[in-house]
Amino acid sequence: MCAGHGGLRTARPLLRRWRESDLEPWAAMNADRGHGYATEAALACLAFGFEVLGLPEVVASTTVDNLRSRAVTRRIGMNRDPADDFEDPGVPEGPLRRCVLYRAPAETLTAWTTRCR
Repeated sequence: MCAGHGGLRTARPLLRRWRESDLEPWAAMNADRGHGYATEAALACLAFGFEVLGLPEVVASTTVDNLRSRAVTRRIGMNRDPADDFEDPGVPEGPLRRCVLYRAPAETLTAWTTRCR
């Protein structure tokens, strides 16, 4: 059984103006939402990116209306600057075109793990 998916990947060309790595969108099946799986997966991705790959920063993007994904990014300590938001040229005009961008510098993971102790 698969509860969902997520990961870390090289940033899409559109996001390369910010950084070289971004969180791959995470998705959970409806029955598995609300249990913290996406948050746990996103934290594991940050840990891998910072501790194993030595990345200085990770970015994540999602659509403006994807409130669940936006909540996960905030929950794991990522920050948004509205000036970084963008329109995805690969998406037709409509509600899925406008995207928000969140950032996490390497210090984010240290701050999060310290807060949880």
